[in-house]
Amino acid sequence: MSIEEKNMILEMVDELEERASIAIGEANYDDALKIYREILKAYEALKMERNCGLTLLSMAKVLLLQGKVENARELVDIASDINSLAVEDKNSVDIPAVKYSV
Repeated sequence: MSIEEKNMILEMVDELEERASIAIGEANYDDALKIYREILKAYEALKMERNCGLTLLSMAKVLLLQGKVENARELVDIASDINSLAVEDKNSVDIPAVKYSV
């Protein structure tokens, strides 16, 4: 993947983050989760594990707003594993949350 392609994806992620924020502000939580799933896919493609973890935490916050505490807890657990792996400077990590249905 070229630098230009990576930058284009990151610009797309910025736009998606803004859309997710608006959706949350309007209490459109299902839409926010769909947007975060797209963000997560983009970060996975870029192999940005820490950002994947942060996105999972954002998804967990939305799930909490929906009252889905157990689902949120699962994502927090996955995110904490990813972030600890990123700190240990691992090259890649399997992120099962992409297949996770919320």
